[in-house]
Amino acid sequence: MDPKGKSEEEKKEIEAAAEGSEPETNGAMKEGETLPQITLKDNQDQDVDVSSLITADQGVIFFTYPKRLHCFSTSQACNFRDSYAEFGKHGYKVYGLSTDSPADQESWNKEKKFGYPLLSDPQSELIKKLGAFASPKNTVRAHFIFEKGTGKLLQGKLKVKPAEDAKHCLKFIEKHHSA
Repeated sequence: MDPKGKSEEEKKEIEAAAEGSEPETNGAMKEGETLPQITLKDNQDQDVDVSSLITADQGVIFFTYPKRLHCFSTSQACNFRDSYAEFGKHGYKVYGLSTDSPADQESWNKEKKFGYPLLSDPQSELIKKLGAFASPKNTVRAHFIFEKGTGKLLQGKLKVKPAEDAKHCLKFIEKHHSA
């Protein structure tokens, strides 16, 4: 068992519930809508107004995951880590997003050396706004790409495959900026 008292089997059940749950899309952002002003804590327990992450030269990618330390979450996060430099070349920063506490996010970030911030959304405020929330209290694995300069949602994909998510985001950004 891990320090939170959950066995590997319990973690797999949480993941299966999140993967199998249908997202609650009522009120969810649609492509073209602007990133809302919501303040969350990052993995270093600092306040982050997510709307301020967009600049004229910088867009944002949020990828959501049900819980840290799960093998699928680790696969997804490590793939974003391994592609981070490529996202930067295109003017995009990556942020992981889950309901895990800032302390838990920091521990995971240090262990895996992600090199990008992880955001804590314990009330699922941004997760719900993005449309990545599934009842009763699960986060759907997904990604959301917000355009540099405008802060508009370019793409939101739910129920992504963890091993392919970063690659699909990068391909979308390359195509979007070559058009």
